Amino acid sequence: MEVEEMEILPPPEIRRLLDSPDEPVRTLLLCAVLTGMRRGELLGLKWEDIDFGGHRVHVRRSLWRGKLVTPKSRRSRRAIDLAPTLKAALGWLRGGFTGEMVFTSPDGQLIDPDNFSHRDWARVLRRSTLRRIRFHDLRHTYASLLTAQGAHPKYIQAQLGHASIQTTLDRYGHLMPQIHEAEARKLDQLVFGSEAGMEHVKADAGRD
Repeated sequence: MEVEEMEILPPPEIRRLLDSPDEPVRTLLLCAVLTGMRRGELLGLKWEDIDFGGHRVHVRRSLWRGKLVTPKSRRSRRAIDLAPTLKAALGWLRGGFTGEMVFTSPDGQLIDPDNFSHRDWARVLRRSTLRRIRFHDLRHTYASLLTAQGAHPKYIQAQLGHASIQTTLDRYGHLMPQIHEAEARKLDQLVFGSEAGMEHVKADAGRD
């Protein structure tokens, strides 16, 4: 599988990205960064999909060509863990907006995905003075954040809705060397405890 080119925003750039837009665009971007949801999934989100008590957001549909459609893949229909910051932002948004859809245009209509990219997303990039990246790169950023904190690849797969673990590894495996190193250290610690890493030192010392 050919690895897709991707741009990943580090935390300082994420904060810059979120500084510029008004609501509901800011919460939509926060949701993209902290859930990895696709553009159509975000624009198809209903309030009934947000489980505030269970700290989860359920992906049940996507907005595609002006219509709400059910994801074809069982894996795409998934529950994503809700970070506290995002939960608070959604709670605030819920109090200020009416209707069944989470993200709508000012007149309460569905947001066309292409119009969003050409108008709202382009405006956000201009205001934040960030390099030109795709909206989909926020999904890659989410995966990289999970990887950086040591999340298991199977967890990343489930959160992103990939059909197979191989897809996750093919796309994000190059971000995981630090996980491999950490697991090797854990193995060392399990076998040798506090003496981990010292056995070869003792062996070398005995040769003098």
